[in-house]
Amino acid sequence: MELETSHSITVEMRLLNEEMYVMQLVLKQGISEAQLKLANYKDEMDLINKEKEGKIFQLMKQLEMKDDALISAQKELTEEREKAACLMSKMREIESYGSNKELQHSLQSELDRYKEMLEESTNCQRILEEKLLQMESDSKEQLRETHEALDIAINELDERIC
Repeated sequence: MELETSHSITVEMRLLNEEMYVMQLVLKQGISEAQLKLANYKDEMDLINKEKEGKIFQLMKQLEMKDDALISAQKELTEEREKAACLMSKMREIESYGSNKELQHSLQSELDRYKEMLEESTNCQRILEEKLLQMESDSKEQLRETHEALDIAINELDERIC
């Protein structure tokens, strides 16, 4: 009887060992699948991040180019303002000359020429100011788009991480 009980316990223990072995194999398989999914997910996230970084880099380059153009336009505008100031000064100087008719006629023609130059300079200045405003507007819009792209990328990254 004792032998029978001992034999019965041994058989039961073997069955439990086999059951535990099978459960261990199933658990290892589940862990392996989870690790594979995690690795695939990480690779996918790396690819998405590289694409986003590329787009952000491209937008930043465009923004730098627009900023350089804006600086150049501001410099041209300053130069045109200086020209206008110089022409105004010469125009006042010419207007202050007096009585000699010949000198007055010569100075009047020079004054007319300076007035034309001033008018051209003023028109050029106005055009440059309009371009400057447009470039500032474009730069602000592009900066806004860059921020939106960054926000979207960050949100996507947060969603995928969480």
